[in-house]
Amino acid sequence: DYLQLAPNVSFGESGETGNRSIKISIRGVGDIDLGEVSTANSIGYYLDELSVGSTANGVINPQLYDIERIEVLRGPQGTFFGRNASGGALNLTTKLPVDTFEASVKGNYGSFDSKGMSGVVNIPLSDIAYTRFVASYEDSDGFLDNVNPAGTKDSGYEYKHLRGAIRILPNERLTIDASFTYTDEDEGADALVPTGVLDLDTKSIFGGSTTPVNTVGFYPDNQSRFD
Repeated sequence: DYLQLAPNVSFGESGETGNRSIKISIRGVGDIDLGEVSTANSIGYYLDELSVGSTANGVINPQLYDIERIEVLRGPQGTFFGRNASGGALNLTTKLPVDTFEASVKGNYGSFDSKGMSGVVNIPLSDIAYTRFVASYEDSDGFLDNVNPAGTKDSGYEYKHLRGAIRILPNERLTIDASFTYTDEDEGADALVPTGVLDLDTKSIFGGSTTPVNTVGFYPDNQSRFD
């Protein structure tokens, strides 16, 4: 949603590198897509000031739980963020531990047996030390089925995410913050169906005279099967 609200920002969900894969352009500047070849990003992606933007193609799309603020910075940001931010930067800041107890939990269920649960708890340890933990789990059978029993069963996925943080205030002039993040994402097949149209990468590898093989039908007649 935050990308839709940001002026001069466009994005596409291609499904090429998983169900959460996304490609972002800021003021018309985006990343070069060379299939599975890793390339330098032109859009910087930072989570709590740590660069998390290195992916094979497209940009990373982290789980957005317990976020304090999101900054979409347009134009070259190399002065502050360094390399890989010539087109702009996305700066995500998570919530810090506070001195009061907080807790919340939520769950969801949707089509294709998609379900998820997430929770947040903030626990003060003392007058000067506070902790905060975030955990989430999602899984789905996916909306595509493989007709070939030798391959990946479907386009389902399973996501696990855990984040913890501690804040210590020894005195009025010193603040100590530490955090850790753990993410495990298991992806099924790419969420793509055959279209009968060859992209430029395929043509450059196999030649422009290559003919697509139709085994399960092309889109839009086929919207749920692949081989």
